[in-house]
Amino acid sequence: MADAKLDAAIDDLKAKPTDQSIDATFIVGDIKMETSATGRALDEYTTIIGLASGQSTSLLTVKYEQGDDALKSRVLKDDDLDKSSFSAVADMTISPIRFVYIQAQILTLTEYVTEGVLGALFAQVASSAAAAAIEMAQTTEEDKDKLFQIRATGLDIILPQTARSKDFFSIKADDLDVQYIALANDQGGKAKCYVSDVMMACNRNLQMLVDPIRISIDVFISAIEGETEEDRAIKVD
Repeated sequence: MADAKLDAAIDDLKAKPTDQSIDATFIVGDIKMETSATGRALDEYTTIIGLASGQSTSLLTVKYEQGDDALKSRVLKDDDLDKSSFSAVADMTISPIRFVYIQAQILTLTEYVTEGVLGALFAQVASSAAAAAIEMAQTTEEDKDKLFQIRATGLDIILPQTARSKDFFSIKADDLDVQYIALANDQGGKAKCYVSDVMMACNRNLQMLVDPIRISIDVFISAIEGETEEDRAIKVD
């Protein structure tokens, strides 16, 4: 990790916990994962995942605001949403990422995060993160909805023929926008996802797609306490 910064202002001197005001910004400069350069793969494939070269100086930025005071100056991306209906809003911006997929590397990495001491540590971290996410999303009857807005500004996936081959496919997506609303009173949630201009190419510059692929997905997550399996179903369009 290159560097990380957290700025937060928390005002909890309110009559009720639900009135707590939080204004926080979290920035990660870069997180890079590399393999050892021992000749098993070409130099251009040794970085498995990291910030795309020359694209930005910040991989991830999270802006979280909670409470009426913190949300006063908030401008929502969707004009159809009413700011007063939310108790908290989180914006996550992800800069262009380059990901190299080599089967042997991914299988080895999977073993590291599922087996042995590292596996136990990753499992504990994942469990704690899941618990924190659930606690953040859960609401009480006095609460309003919570809005999460995610924007990824580019994704470049490289698929080499082999670790030592200069032949590869590449899949590039321009933008990914996700809007997720956690509904009050544990009534589930709803999400909108849009991926723009997905193109596929190769090192020989052959035309693989005539037109870019665009994907739009709407998801409705039902309340956990639904009486029937149908009432608890996740609906995807």
